[in-house]
Amino acid sequence: HGICKHASLAFAFLSVVTLAQNDLKNAQRYANLAMTILDRTNGHGSGGLTYCICASLSRSWNAKASQMIGLFHQGYHGSMGHGDLESGFVCAFLSLIGACHDGYPLQMVDRAFNIQTNEMKLYNVSSFIHVINQFKQLLPVLLAEQIADWEQIALFGDTTQSVTGNLDPISEKELFFPLVHGFVLRMQLSVLSSKFEIGDRLSKKLHKLNLRNDPTYEIRTTVPLYTGLIAAGRYRETKNKKYLRQ
Repeated sequence: HGICKHASLAFAFLSVVTLAQNDLKNAQRYANLAMTILDRTNGHGSGGLTYCICASLSRSWNAKASQMIGLFHQGYHGSMGHGDLESGFVCAFLSLIGACHDGYPLQMVDRAFNIQTNEMKLYNVSSFIHVINQFKQLLPVLLAEQIADWEQIALFGDTTQSVTGNLDPISEKELFFPLVHGFVLRMQLSVLSSKFEIGDRLSKKLHKLNLRNDPTYEIRTTVPLYTGLIAAGRYRETKNKKYLRQ
């Protein structure tokens, strides 16, 4: 029957499956095809999810951060314009997470986080809130507006409450993404503050998770980066050669 507007989402998911098989070339091909179909069929009702998948997984490996953020913005406006609030907010926050990891001014990112969080409350949408909370907790420390509580930072991930805080409890499956982003942010902070022993403890806990469950560019690149920097810092502090193998 030919290609319909929903085919874009099918090709987006196909790009995820292909990427999981370490076939980046074809994953990007399917992602590009998904977005081409989306444009030609005006299928923007599913555009937010399509942009979200393609930008965060396949396209990000060979494109600039500004291009990825632009795709997330397109997904946000397309989703919100068609009433898909959840996909719209996920696109919005993925763009902010990318901006945070890719070196955009943190003051700007912090303001944008607050605006988007308030908009979510207005529409009573709670998806992604536990991941967002990890950034909201640590941005004031990164901005030097708040002193880091290193004892609490080191305990992150030991209990569910250390991840969810005062927010409503979540299932073990839902806990995965807040845990991963929470660990990465705290490892980043430990590197910037030369707290390598705490960073090492966080890194060990992070690597007990199955990181294959999060194939996004941001996680696949930042986890090895901060793991390596922490290992280098610990080697300089301890001269223990086990850190040379990390």
